[in-house]
Amino acid sequence: MKYKLLIIVMMSLNLFSSETNVVPISITEINYKEQLFVNHYRLLQLNNKNINKYNIKCKKYPNLLKLKSNKYRAKHYISRNKPICAKDIYEAKSKKIKFNFGYLEIERDGEIIKETQKYIKIKNLDGTIEKIYKNGADR
Repeated sequence: MKYKLLIIVMMSLNLFSSETNVVPISITEINYKEQLFVNHYRLLQLNNKNINKYNIKCKKYPNLLKLKSNKYRAKHYISRNKPICAKDIYEAKSKKIKFNFGYLEIERDGEIIKETQKYIKIKNLDGTIEKIYKNGADR
């Protein structure tokens, strides 16, 4: 009877001694600069023993509330069933531009390169450069 109680106490101490972490694991392949959505990853609750078992080498994990808000993009390609570390993602900053052409107001993603009295040059998020004339002409 004494030994059974001792074994139960030892096992319970062993269970509570290991620290658990919530680790985001990718479900699908995540491409370079792709925005992370909830359907790209799943959350696993692992203790220290399981982290060593799965060979997870992340020192820091991203904030789960910010990760669910879809504001992160991948710094590099992340393959399936790999953990998403804080060093693998970055917070995307929105670059919105508003144009006011009299009655018409346009809002687009990108950044202004050059603005003259006749036109505005914009660099889009994909890297292309676009020229928008202020009089509405399509030259």
